[in-house]
Amino acid sequence: MKLTAKLTLIGIALIVIILGSIGESLIFKVPPGHVGVRTQRIAVFGTQGVVPEDSPPGWNRNFWFIDSWNLFDSTVQTFHMSKKSGNPFQLKSYDGYSVNLDVTIKYRIEKGKANTILVNLGAANRYQGFVENLARDACRSAFGVMKTEAFYQPKTRSKATKQAAENLAKSLKQNKVAVEIIEILIRDVRFDEQYERKIKDKKLADQDIELNKSKALAAEQKGRTNKIEAETKAMIKVIAQTRDATIMSMKAQMDQQIAKIRADYAKYVTETRADADLFAAEKDAAGLLLVKKAEAKGESLRNKALSGPGGAVLAALNAAKNIRLGEVTFSTLQLDPLDMEGIMKKLGVPDID
Repeated sequence: MKLTAKLTLIGIALIVIILGSIGESLIFKVPPGHVGVRTQRIAVFGTQGVVPEDSPPGWNRNFWFIDSWNLFDSTVQTFHMSKKSGNPFQLKSYDGYSVNLDVTIKYRIEKGKANTILVNLGAANRYQGFVENLARDACRSAFGVMKTEAFYQPKTRSKATKQAAENLAKSLKQNKVAVEIIEILIRDVRFDEQYERKIKDKKLADQDIELNKSKALAAEQKGRTNKIEAETKAMIKVIAQTRDATIMSMKAQMDQQIAKIRADYAKYVTETRADADLFAAEKDAAGLLLVKKAEAKGESLRNKALSGPGGAVLAALNAAKNIRLGEVTFSTLQLDPLDMEGIMKKLGVPDID
């Protein structure tokens, strides 16, 4: 019984292994960064030949004896033409000198067109050889028309690089290579020794010419500088003289104005003082006149008062003041000291009603 169970388990394991192997053989995995192109070898579940579509990364069917698969890189690929990469690129310039270029070309398969590459160029990486050969021809046609010295000019070199990219794209299309050009880069430019020496000699000669021009320009500039310095000194002298003359003229005008102001001030003071004296004299005279008038009026009023009864009283009073008596003995029978009216009559004071 135990032996039978073991045999059963072994049988089940073999079946699982066989089914797993069969399952793996029925599917095909397209890895990331690639596309797959399926070819149907037998017209069983479709038309025989390359299937006109690209399969993205993932699992796909793979029937025995029916399907076969090809993988193509779907990322941006790089092709170098340089001495360092072991694939140098040399050409002749328009004026016959050898020029070595370090060129980098970036490209990729057009989206959904890997199946056309398989149909037109075959499997594996044959299309990459087409790209490299066509790239050499495109660059040679674009850069071969340039003079050697033009390779030193970034603007001209950039224009030729753009032309090379256009030439390559056109050639790829004509040869039914479904590849798009991302960029063509010129990394370095080198010339043969003969031309390098010629360029060096020319540069030295140009530098000598420029140096002589600079010396002549410096001498000319120095002459101009000396002339400017002399003219500047003369101008400074004229400006100083003009300034001194202006200052003296302004001082004379100011002194004249000050003298006039002082004269006007003295005149004003004199006139003001004279007016003040006249005003004071007039006021003194008016005051004196008022005093005289007051005195006259007072005298008039005094005389008027003296002409009346008050005058007689005053006269009697004065007379009484002027009487000098020693010791006089009066009889009370003859003069009553309490009779003031009688005393006044005796002194000549009239009756006052």
